[in-house]
Amino acid sequence: MMFTSSLCLLLFLAAQDSPRVAWSFDAGRTSAGYAATPETPMARAPAEPSFAPQEHGAGLILNSREDVLTVVDRLADLGHEMPKKELTLAAWVALERGQRWGGIISCLQDNGGAERGVVLGYQEDVFYFGLATTGADDGDGRITYLTGSAPIVWGRWHHVVATFDGERARLYVDGALDAETTDQWGEVDYDASAPLVLGGYRDQDEDYPSDGRLLAALIAGEARTAEEVRRAYETREELVALEPWTDLEFAFLVPPFLTWPTQSEMSVVFETTFPSEAEVRCWRDVDSAESAQEFP
Repeated sequence: MMFTSSLCLLLFLAAQDSPRVAWSFDAGRTSAGYAATPETPMARAPAEPSFAPQEHGAGLILNSREDVLTVVDRLADLGHEMPKKELTLAAWVALERGQRWGGIISCLQDNGGAERGVVLGYQEDVFYFGLATTGADDGDGRITYLTGSAPIVWGRWHHVVATFDGERARLYVDGALDAETTDQWGEVDYDASAPLVLGGYRDQDEDYPSDGRLLAALIAGEARTAEEVRRAYETREELVALEPWTDLEFAFLVPPFLTWPTQSEMSVVFETTFPSEAEVRCWRDVDSAESAQEFP
């Protein structure tokens, strides 16, 4: 059975009565900046929004920097405080390819040794939770990147949740605990100059857009329990059963070129928009094309 995005978002939010902001990324909420609760600030992107077909779970399509949604350029301008004592970041996301620094919910400054804030994101083919706290502060802030092990299935929906209860950080993927650490403790250590963005990883030095789809995102002032995370996942578990979908078209990001030549060997290097297999054919130079000989 398929539910509408708005209804499922309400189910997704149902938990404790703590401060929370949430966004639901469907076409009907575009004019409201996708805000799903009265206290939620609008999220805006430069590009005209586009959405995936409903039969594939819908969702806002992310393809470039123009699609990254900005809530505020500086956290100091948010109008209310981000959660400090406890925190939950959560999202339904479908990604299309990996990258070194992928962001889903990003509010940080990670510039050399100066590291403050939080980020829920992905690194190549796994998810991660980046967190800086007052307890682990080394003077200019220190972020721990808690990396999971559950593999991302490209084009398929995943429910990703990060929690912090003041003593332990946890990362959940599709309703199950994926990683945890006690490396950070105390209160969340934010940087007032950090931007708050959705669908990208951004600070003063980096700006990395995500490639995929975003259906819902949440920031809450309590650490959701494992049972609450599991129930939130189960309210939309039918999304995971859908066939993976992508609007990504096959193309060369880096056209084929020759490198590392020796007297008997040569390497061909290229990069494509998604994993692919290639067949290399070569011919020995001869006097006429008619007598060209193909080599495997």
